Amino acid sequence: MSAQRKKWLRGLRRAFSSLRGRLSSAVRSVTSFTRRTYLVALMVCGVAVVAISVAYASSVDSRALAVAVATAGSILGTSMFCLALPGAVQAGVERQKRGVEAAWRREARTEADLDRMRETDGRRLAEIRELERERTNLERQLRRQESMRVNVDSLRPVLKLALLEVDAAITDFYSRELYRTAPDPPRRGELQEYIGVVEASFKASLGVDLQQVRLREDEAGRVVISGITSKFQGFSNLHEDWKLKEVRQRKWGGLWRGFYRVLPDDSRVTDMTIDQRRSLVNRIGQGIDFAALDGGVKRIAREYLAVILSPLQRELVFVEADDLPGVPLLEFLQRHNRQVDGEIDQLTRRLEDGRKKLLEEYGI
Repeated sequence: MSAQRKKWLRGLRRAFSSLRGRLSSAVRSVTSFTRRTYLVALMVCGVAVVAISVAYASSVDSRALAVAVATAGSILGTSMFCLALPGAVQAGVERQKRGVEAAWRREARTEADLDRMRETDGRRLAEIRELERERTNLERQLRRQESMRVNVDSLRPVLKLALLEVDAAITDFYSRELYRTAPDPPRRGELQEYIGVVEASFKASLGVDLQQVRLREDEAGRVVISGITSKFQGFSNLHEDWKLKEVRQRKWGGLWRGFYRVLPDDSRVTDMTIDQRRSLVNRIGQGIDFAALDGGVKRIAREYLAVILSPLQRELVFVEADDLPGVPLLEFLQRHNRQVDGEIDQLTRRLEDGRKKLLEEYGI
């Protein structure tokens, strides 16, 4: 029942009670007035009888008759007056008594009304306080739900997450056969080959591919996370130190003695170094074995995921492999945000209903 309806019913009950009291008072007043009028009339008649008998007696010639008339009239009038006087006095006393009793009843009704008002106000105050507590609780839940939303768009640029940067160095040995002929006596056989040795140093970035991470909820409401794998993310600051880059010639067989020498200022060295460098960059770009750092990369990845998933306010369980299927990170977070938005809508409606109830209780 709404507060407005309760207020209307309370006013209606008070109006009926007041009307009943007024009707009762009116009936008592009419009854008392009729009785007082009768008694006063009787007393006036008694006085009139005395006066008339005395006046008549004074006009009678016979003295004995005059005395008899005056005596009879006085006795009759006095009897009537004396008969009405106690009733009049009693009526006055009763009127005063009823006045006092009416004052007491009014005071009692006023006190009862005050008690009812205090009781009603106490109930209303308790209801208002309960509504205030419910509103505060709903606002707290609403703030909590809003804090549980995850900004998915901010994660898209960092799905391939670089977590660790290390200084790395490798020595690359490269050889390529440029020319070969078999011995054909008396002609000697010949071999020309490129030999290159370079020490390369660079900064390697290691991380995880968040698109490969899978998440699911278990029966206990925990979030099970799998698919965290350390991956080479790229390199920078490549520095090359060429230890060797030359074309060598070897001859053997035939009638002459064989030899092995370096061909100085061979123009093919430039092209070969370019090819070797391209091959080296491709090898580095495809990733180098950093298995020794996998544990550190995964630990940092778990800490990072714990931070970005903290709005979920769930227990996180990290496993290397999961027998049950999970969903990609972004899909899991989008699903979570839809659930949070639904909870926010429900809380907002409940909060609005509570606000309307408070306004009704305050009579606004």
